[in-house]
Amino acid sequence: DALIVSGIGAGANAGTDTAAGTPVTGTYGSVTIAEDGSYTYALDNSNAAVQALAEGEVITETFTYEISDGQGGTDMALLTVTINGTNDAPVLVDGAQPVDQNGNDGDPITPFSVADAFTDVDNGAELNFSADNLPDGLVIDPTTGEISGTLSPDASTGGDNNDGIYTVTLTGTDENGLDVTTTFTWTVANVAPEVFDNTAELDEGVATSDTSTTTGNVLSDAQPDTDTDGGNDSDALIVSGIGAGANAGTDTAAGTPVTGTYGSVTIAEDGSYTYALDNSNAAVQALAEGEVITETFTYEISDGQGGTDMALLTVT
Repeated sequence: DALIVSGIGAGANAGTDTAAGTPVTGTYGSVTIAEDGSYTYALDNSNAAVQALAEGEVITETFTYEISDGQGGTDMALLTVTINGTNDAPVLVDGAQPVDQNGNDGDPITPFSVADAFTDVDNGAELNFSADNLPDGLVIDPTTGEISGTLSPDASTGGDNNDGIYTVTLTGTDENGLDVTTTFTWTVANVAPEVFDNTAELDEGVATSDTSTTTGNVLSDAQPDTDTDGGNDSDALIVSGIGAGANAGTDTAAGTPVTGTYGSVTIAEDGSYTYALDNSNAAVQALAEGEVITETFTYEISDGQGGTDMALLTVT
């Protein structure tokens, strides 16, 4: 007799009430068996258990079907489907992506992990983490995804356009080389230098032809002695400009003499200076013993990365 499939059911030794040609949903997918015995099984790849299968792992599911000879004779058998696991690529986790970061040259960062930004549905999958274009001084632990370190003193001069703004690309890679990437921005600012006022003293000469000078260094002679030019800036500092007077413009280049009211000063880039009193000046010669006059010069320092500050050199 000619045989046909007369019914199908989901599971082993299940009822076969579903007619041939009608889809039957199982645990991991669905099957359609026609009367002539041809069938199609469609795996549900959105099923969590299916997605969790790692490469080499398997799961099975079974359907029961009944055949009939058209004369009242029937029998049942099983269709068992084996589902083989394949490697799934890691994916990004919504709501757990790294936020943009900010920092200053030379500052240590608070370590943080980016591992939670990635996940892999495969059972037992272990990801390796990497980061491209981190600011100088920072590293990422490939196992834990933790970023740590101290920003280099000149990190603000690097970045995508040498402007201190870095587009950091993070990558999570599984054991089989499949990966996924995400990005965030790290902005590093230059710490402006901090300069402190300086003072100097000298005595007038007895004759107008006498030479009276005083020397020092505005970058290292700040008062009180505990004040050190540079503040919390670790860049090399130079004197970048000088002007005559308090809070004056500093258009005169370092190393160029600047004439004040009673004398002139020359301040080199390294901060060393010489002040020469003009003993021919009437106000200077008119000073009696015990009397003083002062004059002030303004100077600017630069860290070479756009950070500047100004202070005063007062000569008594």
